[in-house]
Amino acid sequence: MAARERQMCFMLNVVQHGMSMMRLRVPRMRMWSARAGISPTPDAEQMLQLRVARTSASEQAVENRNRRELDAQQVADGLVDEQVGQPVEIGQFCVLGKRSLMRAGARVGRHCELGDDVELGERSVLMTGALIGDRTIIGAHTCVYPHAVIGFEPQDRKYGFGPTRTVIGSNVTVRERVCIERGTELGGGVTTVRDRVLIMANSYIGHDCEIEADSIVSGSVSIAGHVKVGPNAVIGGHSAIHQKVRIGEGAMIGAMSAIRRDVIPFTVVSGNVAQLHALNFRKLWPKLTFRDRRILLALFKYMFIRDHTLLESFLSGELDTRMSSAQCAPLGSSVALRASTSVRDRAVLVAKHDLVSKLLRRENVHRCGHYDMVRTPHDGDGVSMRNSFNIQSATPSQCMTTHEDRSAVSAAFLQYVTRTMVNFIVTGRSERGLYSS
Repeated sequence: MAARERQMCFMLNVVQHGMSMMRLRVPRMRMWSARAGISPTPDAEQMLQLRVARTSASEQAVENRNRRELDAQQVADGLVDEQVGQPVEIGQFCVLGKRSLMRAGARVGRHCELGDDVELGERSVLMTGALIGDRTIIGAHTCVYPHAVIGFEPQDRKYGFGPTRTVIGSNVTVRERVCIERGTELGGGVTTVRDRVLIMANSYIGHDCEIEADSIVSGSVSIAGHVKVGPNAVIGGHSAIHQKVRIGEGAMIGAMSAIRRDVIPFTVVSGNVAQLHALNFRKLWPKLTFRDRRILLALFKYMFIRDHTLLESFLSGELDTRMSSAQCAPLGSSVALRASTSVRDRAVLVAKHDLVSKLLRRENVHRCGHYDMVRTPHDGDGVSMRNSFNIQSATPSQCMTTHEDRSAVSAAFLQYVTRTMVNFIVTGRSERGLYSS
């Protein structure tokens, strides 16, 4: 009986203690419920609303704390452009390296990572998940889409972890999952992408590459190391380019092509075993007159296809009666034209005798204006690799008709195209050869 009594006393004490605790909790519960706007006895739906409100409040508190920490780090690292005074926008969970510089209006999305010595230009945008390696410079108004990787260590065994760089120009578009490697010590130390370049999704650009301005790299393109892509070039999707290959200015590479040799400027190359097909008519024909198109086509067939018939007809005066036999004498006969077997020899013959100037010697060119070639030395070898033309039109009284103006522009552009091709062939130091028929 004693044990029974002790058990009953213990249960009574537990019940009394529970009732006292409930009396303490009920007023607090009523006050808390009144503030929340619900009844003292909430149902399951109201309790769920309370839990959601409590979770959102905690997330807002965490976001405010992270924002305060990022603002403090931004002030400490000098991420505000002092000259302009406009702060940058940094998303959540970003990792910023040492000595990172962001110009006015730059925006960094969530989960981005910036290495040391990174510079973002004005109004540049890094979207969610973009990764920027050390010593990377990104120009103004450049947009890097999600999960792009720029400026990390190259996939080269000879890389010695030196102070190499990656330079991205202005108004460049880098789409999703693009990989651009930084340079190596033996290859110049820098990977360069010039202004207004479009790099589509899933493309790869190897170390020490140089992509000139206004070029287009389509989706899933693989460009090996030390490749130089000229201005206004177009590389088709799923193409692969061998290392140390040069892509000429205005060239076009068809989709799913395997490029193992240099691509001549203003030409079209395509195929798994790539072959030279034709001139890039889309870029050339709108800027040339009908006669200049025939001249360029004749020179193209002579240099690359070894078809001399159209060029001989020009030289013999069948298509141009203004050219005298004295002007054609330095070029020699048909036998001399056929004697040059290699593409380089034929290009040297065209440059040596200034064949384009002889074919373009017309009265309306001299009457309307004149053209001159401006030579720009190439880095390292002191030889002109690119030419640019400058048309200086005469006074309106000297220009008789609009057709004459267009003839002068066409003649200057034809000179520019031909000189660019010849310089690409003659002065280039190719290790892989050229694509020619």
